[in-house]
Amino acid sequence: SKDAKTFLQVLELIYEKGINAVTEALNELERFSPLDMSADKVKVICEYKQEKKNYITESYTDHLTEKSRNTLSVYDQLAAVQSEKLKKEAV
Repeated sequence: SKDAKTFLQVLELIYEKGINAVTEALNELERFSPLDMSADKVKVICEYKQEKKNYITESYTDHLTEKSRNTLSVYDQLAAVQSEKLKKEAV
């Protein structure tokens, strides 16, 4: 039957995405369209939320990368200044 098929699809999603992600997706879907719930919609909501989390992580990583590059740039400038001082002292 269709209900058994939907149940198995949702169960498969639980194995893939985790019980918490599927529960959150079902609750969200129930708020928006309680009469039209499907495993495909639950999957889309789970993937959207995961993508959103990944995007936030990437932004955080990009921020860290930028800070690291800036710090290394400052060290490069400091090394250049120190090198010039050593050259002047040698002359």
